[in-house]
Amino acid sequence: MATWVISELRQIQETQLSQYVKEADTALREAEHAFRADFVGKLQENLHMLDGQLSELNLNLKHRPFHGQYYRFIKKAELDLEEVLKWVLDWKPEQGGDVGGLFDAADDPNHPHSKAIDRVRNLLMEAGGSDEKGGGDWESRLADYRNYYHFDVRMSDEKEGGKNSELLSHRLGKGSGGEHQSPFYVAIGAALAAAYRIERDDDGGYRGGMGIAAFDEAFSKLDLQNTVSALGFLDELGLQVLLAAPDEKYGQIAENVDTIVNVYRDGANVHIDAEYIKPAAKQVLASDNPVLRPEVS
Repeated sequence: MATWVISELRQIQETQLSQYVKEADTALREAEHAFRADFVGKLQENLHMLDGQLSELNLNLKHRPFHGQYYRFIKKAELDLEEVLKWVLDWKPEQGGDVGGLFDAADDPNHPHSKAIDRVRNLLMEAGGSDEKGGGDWESRLADYRNYYHFDVRMSDEKEGGKNSELLSHRLGKGSGGEHQSPFYVAIGAALAAAYRIERDDDGGYRGGMGIAAFDEAFSKLDLQNTVSALGFLDELGLQVLLAAPDEKYGQIAENVDTIVNVYRDGANVHIDAEYIKPAAKQVLASDNPVLRPEVS
């Protein structure tokens, strides 16, 4: 009996078990390569894309003041993911084929990102070993590049942001209605441009989604200067603005739109007519705009 057991055990070890060990090792290496190349690599690519989007938005905002202030989108790393963020940004594509265990560096005190790698390992283990919703939340949070930063809007009296700077998050609850509205038109425009994935071509054109931005009672609390700035900013993002506004806003928006549809009610009857604003008409309207030509005010 003992001889048979020993023989069977040797057969399993030399044939079947070794095959499974080899398959498991291959699967492990493939998973490690996928994590390095797909997870870390794609995350880094998205973070660089985010930097490009913010640069494009801030370039458009640089020459469009609101209430005499210049706006700029800023980002700050979330404290609980800051070390992971540094690791991802320092990662090089050639590291995707590195040999060795995926989290070996977590046990190397001399590795510059050992703490970050150890944190990712622990979070993924918690996510994988937990049936509760919290574990899955961490897994998705690590994968979403937007979760690595806290975003805000900085407002200042100078284009470069050095004088009388204030953050939108600090201003909320203070100031006039118009001062509250301006940042949100900026934020809405930026969000829509990102959602539509609108990009500027080398020849100055735009490509991406249809880019419709619909507003009801648009710019109701903004004066002429800030209405012009808001419409100009939305246009520079490649958005097609569709807005409903009262009659008194006609003079403020006419030079910044292509078509105006007037709707009149007379008892039970509704009359509709459309005006198409040609480039020549826009130039004439702009010539009387005190924002563009202060001398006419």
